[in-house]
Amino acid sequence: MDLEKQYKNWLLVGGTGRNIGKTTAAEQFINKLSQEVPVVGIKISKELPDEFPYHGEHPLLLNKHFLIMEEKDATGRKDSMRFLRAGARRSFFIVCKDEFLNEAFNVLEKLLKPEDYVVCESNGLRRIMKPGIFVMIKGEDSGKRKLDVLLSLADEILPALNRGALIEFTEKIRIQNGSLNYP
Repeated sequence: MDLEKQYKNWLLVGGTGRNIGKTTAAEQFINKLSQEVPVVGIKISKELPDEFPYHGEHPLLLNKHFLIMEEKDATGRKDSMRFLRAGARRSFFIVCKDEFLNEAFNVLEKLLKPEDYVVCESNGLRRIMKPGIFVMIKGEDSGKRKLDVLLSLADEILPALNRGALIEFTEKIRIQNGSLNYP
């Protein structure tokens, strides 16, 4: 994957832990953008056995290295369902180990249309692509130094569970000439 290639119609949301507001931020961004353009919501999770209770039950459509599931139901509590309720016209849930994320991303790109704007919740994806906007949600110090690299790549760092900061940032997002921008 060419890290210099910028995906200007992507807004990537990462974070320093669980339950710090990443999905809420993604919903907020989807809600704003979907009023102007078609939006696809994507949730990417590592393939860890203890992760599934946090993401709910999904029908598993696995290839050898990863799962890509398109959500069709907006009535439940899964993050991918929340994205549909927020205004996404399509929503995907992806599970894979870091070493297969590039392969999963290549398959995902084929599922998207050029006119789609994407709001994606993922830390790992930033290591293989450059989105138009990369937002990190920062909670308490996790002690994970690998997150320092992601924080240094972020266009904006928002404090965990801070609705005011989230709304203020969301209002700054603009679509200009097919790209996501903010001052």
